[in-house]
Amino acid sequence: MQNKTPNTTIFPVQPIGECATLIQNFDWETTSVGHPDEWPISLRNTVSLIVSSKFPMFLWWGDDLIQFYNDAYRPSLGNDGKHPTAMGQKGEDCWPEIWDFIFPLIDKVRTTGESVWYDDLLLPIFRNGRMEDVYWTFSYSPVQNDEGIITGVLVVCTETTEKIKNLKRIEEGKSQLEFAIEATELGTWELTIATGRFTANSRLKEWLGSTSASENELSDAIAVVAEKDRQRVIKAINSAVTDPIGDYDIEFTIAHPITGQERILRAKGKSWRNAENETYQINGTFQDISEQKQREELFKSIIEQAPVATCLFAGRDMTVAIANDIMIGYWGKDRSVMGLPLEVGVPELIGQPFLKILDEVYSTGIAYTDKGAPVLLDLEGRMDTYYFDFTYKPLRNADGSIYGVMNMSVDVTDQVMARQKIEENQRELLASFEESPVAIAMIAHEGYTFTMANPFYGMIVGRPPEELIGKPLLTAVPELEGQGFEELLEGVFSTGIPYIAKELTVRILRNNKMETIYIDFNYQPRLNTQQQVIGVLVVAVEVTEQVVSRKKIEDSQVALHNAIELAELATWRLDSKSNIFSCSDRFKNWIGITESQCSIEDFYNAIVPERRDNVRNSLNQVLYTKSKSIYDDEYEIINQETGAPMIIHATAQLFYDSSGNPDYMSGTAQDITKQRKVQNELESKVLERTLELQAANQNLEANNQELRQFAYIASHDLQEPIRKISIFMEILENSLETINAKSLTYIDRIKDSTTRMTVLIRDILGYSQLSNANDDFERVDLRQVADEIMNEFELQIEQKNAEITFSGLATIQAKPLQMSQLFGNLISNALKYSFPDSHPRIVITGSTLPNEEKKQHNLDTTVDYIKITFKDNGIGFDPQYADKIFHIFQRLHAKTEYIGTGIGLAICKKIVQNHAGEIYATSEQFEGATFTVILPKLQR
Repeated sequence: MQNKTPNTTIFPVQPIGECATLIQNFDWETTSVGHPDEWPISLRNTVSLIVSSKFPMFLWWGDDLIQFYNDAYRPSLGNDGKHPTAMGQKGEDCWPEIWDFIFPLIDKVRTTGESVWYDDLLLPIFRNGRMEDVYWTFSYSPVQNDEGIITGVLVVCTETTEKIKNLKRIEEGKSQLEFAIEATELGTWELTIATGRFTANSRLKEWLGSTSASENELSDAIAVVAEKDRQRVIKAINSAVTDPIGDYDIEFTIAHPITGQERILRAKGKSWRNAENETYQINGTFQDISEQKQREELFKSIIEQAPVATCLFAGRDMTVAIANDIMIGYWGKDRSVMGLPLEVGVPELIGQPFLKILDEVYSTGIAYTDKGAPVLLDLEGRMDTYYFDFTYKPLRNADGSIYGVMNMSVDVTDQVMARQKIEENQRELLASFEESPVAIAMIAHEGYTFTMANPFYGMIVGRPPEELIGKPLLTAVPELEGQGFEELLEGVFSTGIPYIAKELTVRILRNNKMETIYIDFNYQPRLNTQQQVIGVLVVAVEVTEQVVSRKKIEDSQVALHNAIELAELATWRLDSKSNIFSCSDRFKNWIGITESQCSIEDFYNAIVPERRDNVRNSLNQVLYTKSKSIYDDEYEIINQETGAPMIIHATAQLFYDSSGNPDYMSGTAQDITKQRKVQNELESKVLERTLELQAANQNLEANNQELRQFAYIASHDLQEPIRKISIFMEILENSLETINAKSLTYIDRIKDSTTRMTVLIRDILGYSQLSNANDDFERVDLRQVADEIMNEFELQIEQKNAEITFSGLATIQAKPLQMSQLFGNLISNALKYSFPDSHPRIVITGSTLPNEEKKQHNLDTTVDYIKITFKDNGIGFDPQYADKIFHIFQRLHAKTEYIGTGIGLAICKKIVQNHAGEIYATSEQFEGATFTVILPKLQR
């Protein structure tokens, strides 16, 4: 806790260091030690001593054991731990993790006054954000207050964690070294130059046959060295003593003095010199390399006796260490190359890639293999090119370092030359394949890669040859994956047996869409001179059209068979040369025979006698007169076993042989007994109904004739009174000198009624005459009809300021007068039902009726129709009355609103029906109306 006002009484001068500043600025009144002005002199002096010391020091004071420490102690608290909280903190609060251990020590010092000392004691503490194992060398000493009472405990300490860790590392290193020596089965030795005696571990003593428990005489050790190596060993020891470098490295053989067992040892050591530069000691190791030497000799023997050219290059300069006679023979040299660098022994390799490749293998440790590599060699004084399969393999020591490269080579010059000749022949063959009318390709084993493909093969797989050559099969044609071609190819490559397939189904991508095709193909193995399969020749022919056609025929045959069975038909055949009649089981059962073949006479015997000659003549006419090739007849047969009658309908076609002569008739027969029975019954009923209809039609025609006569007479008879009424009204009106307004109104109403009655009688007479119209159909130009109607309505059009246009009107076969009535009524209707204060607009449009609309109106799609629309901008009508307006005397408005009899549209409908057409209307109230007329262009 920081004091707002720094304490100036603790230190006589300005404090130096982090902890001194922390002590001076701390609010000590919050602790049991109180304000620094009240501190005992002994506390003040001790604190001053601590902060000025360069040795780690720590102080606990008072019963609460309030803490002080200096900058030298500060690092022991870590970067993320107890500092700065520990300053002025109670000891128990600061050190909970070790309080159980240190408090008894503190208490002992305070109560007994005896100091405590510990060396390299492990006291784990919390620092740097975690618990850490910390080693300490420290002392606890009592500190008295001014009255001589022990009030504090001074800690003088140093952290020895790193020292302890280093000692442990040394011990671990020593153990690892001992383990390594033991694991590598080394012997160790140490020679003292002054005494000529040496010490050895138990293993080396065992090798030397020494029984001494302590030092051994050097002369005793020299005595077990093999005679051939003894002087060399003595010389090497003397050289290590006198040589300033002092290294000792030698291989020699020893013989056990008791058992006589020989060992080959490798001795390695180093000499040590004193201040006077005199060698006082040599120490090192011995390694038993007997087995290694045996392996080396065995390896050398294997190389020299290898059936292929083999050699070992040692070191980076590629010294020829071992080479068998085959390899030396390849080089065209003798054994003088042994021990020479390769570029010296075989100088013609300079400038060729092999020396560089060897150096890369030695440097990277990555083996190198090549096949059919060309090499220029000087054999018998002549440089020539030879071809080799070879491998460069790096060789490693026990420590993993590369010490050499082993080379194994095979002379494949003859094979390469033969292959080149074969390839030349193949190129000539491939040139002819390019022009072949069948699909041809060649596939190599590695990756099933295309080496050749002609244009016909490209057409089959939907790719040009240049997109195939050099690519693996499934890369060039990926959709073939999973269709079994890889397995087929591997079978040919592994067995050498050709594979032939007919009409194989293949899914292939052509023209950007997947297709199913059928191919006949042959996988033919290609062999080298050693009869090894080096490729596969593919010969293929697409037979998709043939297969599809055959399948269609097969499907048709199946469908025909099913149809025959479904229709319960029988099949039969008559051979024109042998007169043998063959039939199906159904036909055989009908005529009551047991065999599927019989003579034509046996067949004729099954026909009822009265029809037998007719059937024979009909068949002979088709078979022998060449007047027709289709037979079609109907007759009754009698089952020869049961006597049951049956009526059959037989049809057949005559087939001819290659010379054009009749060969056989083939056809079907159907049991129509039930159909004929039903037909006879139906014909009887039809005849009966026909007679009834004829009588009804006669009655209807008589009634219609009477109705037409009545309408004609009524119309004429009614017109005469109406004319008289009109005349008398005019006489009456003219005879009266004065007429009041009311009487004049009555006279006007009588006139209007007689006028309407006259129009009504005329319309009824016209409507009745439509049913009796005997006019012939003739060519009618509808444009001319429209022009005539326009002239007829010229005054009314001018009065209403109307606009009438027409287009697309064609010439059709019709009754001219009725067409004039049709156009006149529809145009009159549009002018009549226009808005009073508007300019009527009528658009008449003609067009050919499309098939879709013919189907909608249930019309014959083989007949040409014209569609004529009359569209106006008048008052329209409610759609619910679209059918009602064509009924006679039907009106949608009062007589006072629009003048009319309600017969005009009925006349239009009657005219359209007379022409085998249709008429209908569409409208919305106050939005105009459209009348559509559909008429055939030609009448039947």
